Amino acid sequence: MVYTWQFALGIFLIVAWKNATFHDSDIVSTSCFQNLKLILQSDQNNNLSLKSLYFPDYLKLKYLARRGEKGRAV
Repeated sequence: MVYTWQFALGIFLIVAWKNATFHDSDIVSTSCFQNLKLILQSDQNNNLSLKSLYFPDYLKLKYLARRGEKGRAV
């Protein structure tokens, strides 16, 4: 499951949740309910990830840098 929120232009928050199960057996049952029971009893691995992305506005940074250079030249 992945959720993405865009707060403003170029600012993202991403939350991801993963669930993995592991069952090591060579025996295969023909019963669907028996297989479901084995899956629910097997070991689980849950992962939660949080990621933040920020993309700066290059043109605005360039403008601010040029404006700062003009102020120092005086």
